[in-house]
Amino acid sequence: MRSTSRSLFVLCLLLSTSVMARAPAPDDDISPTLRITSETVGAVLAGSSGVALGFLGGIILSDGMTCGFDDCRTGQRLTAGTSALGLGLGAATGVYLAGSLMDGHGRLLPTFLGGLVGAGAPLAVIGLTGTKLEGAPLIVGLALPIVGSILGYELSDPGPAARQARRDGPLLLPTVGLAPGGGAFGLAGRF
Repeated sequence: MRSTSRSLFVLCLLLSTSVMARAPAPDDDISPTLRITSETVGAVLAGSSGVALGFLGGIILSDGMTCGFDDCRTGQRLTAGTSALGLGLGAATGVYLAGSLMDGHGRLLPTFLGGLVGAGAPLAVIGLTGTKLEGAPLIVGLALPIVGSILGYELSDPGPAARQARRDGPLLLPTVGLAPGGGAFGLAGRF
């Protein structure tokens, strides 16, 4: 158990140092290490909520569609699948929200794809080998959606140069003006 927690710490450390290797923009006040730590905490909190909702949903589905959660292996597999889906979606939601609050600029779709791929990997191992995840493999299986979500979020950040180019590009906004004799509608832009 001690080696598993040590390896998870090393994995988080490597992830944060690889993201820190990119030079932060001059207007960035928040360090990447603090942002990734916040994303991890957000992923754990939202992911645990997703697991709970997925587990309850899986029990309800398995009781209605199969022979029940306690009675057969099909119900247990269905519940494991919905729990993993809840973990992947919850972790991705927590990463995206925490990263956005910490001035990150990652994109939503890669974050969710990373979480779902991370959630699907342990399910594929269970499905292909027919074994249960216990001990260290279980901890790694629970960490994969979190790591996948963080990688998806951080690697989809376009970087400071792309953000500056987007800011300097053309901008077109609708305008509305109201006066006692009527109103006006128009467009204002920067080209």
